[in-house]
Order: sequence, then C-alpha cells, then structure tokens
Amino acid sequence: MRSASRAAPNRDYSNLFRQNPNTEGNERTRCPLGWLVVVEGRSIGEWFVLERGVTRVGSSEGDTIRLKSDTGNVVPIRPVSVAFDEESHIFVLESPTESGARVNGEKASAHSVLRDGDVITIGETSFRLAAFCSPNFHWDERHFGT
Repeated sequence: MRSASRAAPNRDYSNLFRQNPNTEGNERTRCPLGWLVVVEGRSIGEWFVLERGVTRVGSSEGDTIRLKSDTGNVVPIRPVSVAFDEESHIFVLESPTESGARVNGEKASAHSVLRDGDVITIGETSFRLAAFCSPNFHWDERHFGT
C-alpha cells in the first residue's frame, strides 16, 4: 500500500488555489497535466483531464467535477481542489478540514502533495491520480501558447 497522505513541505500553496476553477468544456485539452480516474463509486471508469489552473471536485454547479451518489443524487459535500504547482512540478490537493477527503486511506491535510497513483476519496467516490507531468517532465509556457 502507498504511504499515507503527505502534508506539503514548508511552503504556502494557498495562492495556487486562488484562481477560478476550470469549467468543463467541449474543447479537447491541450497539454494535459494528468487525469483523475474514478476507481470507486457511481461513475467508475470515468476520467477527468487535469489542466492548468484549479480542478474543483464537489457537488455545486460551479465545480469542475460534480459528484453524485450511487443513487444518482448530487451529494452535498465540501469541495476539494487539485492543482499542479508549475514551480515545483507537483500536484497538490487542497482539502478543507470538514471535507472528509482522504488520500490513500489517510485523512488529507489542508495541502497534501500528491503522487502518481495516489487514491483520493471524497464522499462515496475514489479517484486515482494518473500524473503525466512531474519534476521529470512538464510543459513550459511555449506549449500553452501564452
């Protein structure tokens, strides 16, 4: 089994999550950073592209990934957010204490560093992080056309 949730090192990741969350679009994502794949819950097998910016997982209209229960109802939960820190080239999970989110079965800290293969559980749904970008490979500004 993977190691327990890792609190982010002595660095403040709050600014990383201050941007508006990504919204689902019909356009194909250019330069994906990774994917969240549902491995447990109602939408098993479904996958979501992680791209630049914040991916918010919750039950509200504005959340990037909207969770539903096994019965198909929207589950009222506190949202969590995933972002890729382009400075250190790592994924970070922002989880409010009351969200109840878990990483590899352990309670998530306010800012948890994620690794490829980590399982994030929110309510009845578990996602596996399939990281494409890492310290070993990442897109730079020229790939994003900015």
